[in-house]
Amino acid sequence: MACAIALLVAVLAVYASDRRRGLFALLALWFVVPGVRRVLGYTTVQLANDPLSLLPFVATAGAALIELTRARIPRPGLLAATAIGVAFAIGLPLGFAEAPLPAMFAFGAYVSGLGGGLLLGATLPRDEPIRVLFRAVLVLVPLIALYALWQRIAGLPRWDQAWLDFSGFWSIIVEREGALRVFSTLNSPGTLAPLLAFGLLAALVLRRRPTFALAFAALCGVALALTYVRSAWLALIAGALAFVVATRGRALPAVAGFAITAVAVTALLSPVSPAAREVVARVHTISAASSDRSVNERRQTLVEQLPASLTKPLGHGVGSAGEPSRLRGETPLRAPDNGYLSLLYQLGPIGFGLVAMVLAAAAGRASRLLREDEGELRAWAFALLAYYLVQLTAQDTFYGVHGVILGLLLGWALGSPVGGVDRRLARAATVDRRTLADGSRLR
Repeated sequence: MACAIALLVAVLAVYASDRRRGLFALLALWFVVPGVRRVLGYTTVQLANDPLSLLPFVATAGAALIELTRARIPRPGLLAATAIGVAFAIGLPLGFAEAPLPAMFAFGAYVSGLGGGLLLGATLPRDEPIRVLFRAVLVLVPLIALYALWQRIAGLPRWDQAWLDFSGFWSIIVEREGALRVFSTLNSPGTLAPLLAFGLLAALVLRRRPTFALAFAALCGVALALTYVRSAWLALIAGALAFVVATRGRALPAVAGFAITAVAVTALLSPVSPAAREVVARVHTISAASSDRSVNERRQTLVEQLPASLTKPLGHGVGSAGEPSRLRGETPLRAPDNGYLSLLYQLGPIGFGLVAMVLAAAAGRASRLLREDEGELRAWAFALLAYYLVQLTAQDTFYGVHGVILGLLLGWALGSPVGGVDRRLARAATVDRRTLADGSRLR
């Protein structure tokens, strides 16, 4: 409790004094706090749900409330955040009637993460949200990747092993290969993998500094391979193609070079490296998806639950699917293997349609921003959006740290003016004239 309160006060104080540094601190909180929880659990006592588990959600909501009280949020961003709040409110009554605690937690988690991130992204001037996110990836992701490599090379630290024993996390070992799937300071390989993929996409922006870009890409690429998250590999391909399209082909040589190097190194190391052989075996399961048990289970779940979700206009209730449903017990969609299906199951077609409209509007606005300015930072943000749109077919990225990052991207796209001057920059650059005692003017 003391640690959570201290971190909350510190992050909100930094955010209140400087939006950019505060957003960086907030992202660092999301990236690091799960690891801090494991260390404290090892040195004191393991708790299933403690204040630190709620801290990132509360901090994000607090930063969003600060913006609501002091800033004029662009109308598209405010409408989008309202649509997200209404969408999840649609599923709240049924969820509350079935299981009050999971429903309230799920509503707060989704709205504070996705909606709060959207408000923060819409409030910062022009490209500042993606600029801060880019810096966070450059600074924090290499450290997270190094910790992941330590888990694989030196074995799990005692606090990580103690947390696994307590939580009963079952998908940390790759089926058939028996290999450890690294998760670093995050709570799962599925949460870690997208961050590492963002690092690989960031290396494309850094390609004019080839030495640093290659070292950065190698570190992120090796750690990503050791997560064995196949959906992240496929979504990375979509993100890389989107980056090529956004840069009008300028990044194609770099993308091709990275891909050829990764394939060649893995193939050359596979005869002597168990890790490389495990990665190759995992890739083979993609081509043999029809015989893969997990793929077939996901397909069967989609076939069974999609019709049932479409026939319930208000859904089954917030908290009935995805990560928050773990507080509720067994449900048909406890494992968040499909973010779109999880959302549809909880909110029904009406709530799902509201969130889908926000995604579509942000994607359209992002493409217009690219046509206005073909800067590679915007191309990177566009690639992240494409990554999430694909990754949502296999993971509920509306929740947790990825809900916040997705919200930032949506807020950047919807809050940035197209073909005009950003009034937030103009207001920041000009102070009202005031009359001094001697009659002079101060701008």
